[in-house]
Amino acid sequence: MSRPVIVALDLDNEKKLNELLPKLGKPENVFIKIGMELFFNEGPKIVKQLSEQGYQIFLDLKMNDIPNTVYNGAKALARLGITYTTVHALGGSQMIKAAKDGLIAGTAIDKNVPKLLAVTELTSISDEIPLQAKEWGSTAIVVGRPITLATDPEVAYEAIKKEFN
Repeated sequence: MSRPVIVALDLDNEKKLNELLPKLGKPENVFIKIGMELFFNEGPKIVKQLSEQGYQIFLDLKMNDIPNTVYNGAKALARLGITYTTVHALGGSQMIKAAKDGLIAGTAIDKNVPKLLAVTELTSISDEIPLQAKEWGSTAIVVGRPITLATDPEVAYEAIKKEFN
């Protein structure tokens, strides 16, 4: 099984999104990360639409609030068809458990429960990471600018996937 290379879509509107997505390849072959900028500007509908088109989605919102609020937020996010989402680990173990419980509660019976990732530190790492991440045993990587700013984003994406797997 190949390890996912997730394309960070650090965009803030649907127009930019629609310009980039066709350059990445067929939806069923593309795993994307949607962050706060696009989510807050375009809302949950854009995530649901992309999921229905066949994209795998890492929704990176780093939820961090009281457990009940995070539970309800995660429950709503699970209905969008996402593959991964995040909480900030500073919220503590009760909040993290509430997020996981919310994802389970919000997932339809015939769907996979989204995976929950707890972010411990916010970083920006070198663009030269796929081979190093592979050597370290990483199971997935998120890559942005080397793909999204490439002359041919699909070729860049496929090259990074090949290098990482």
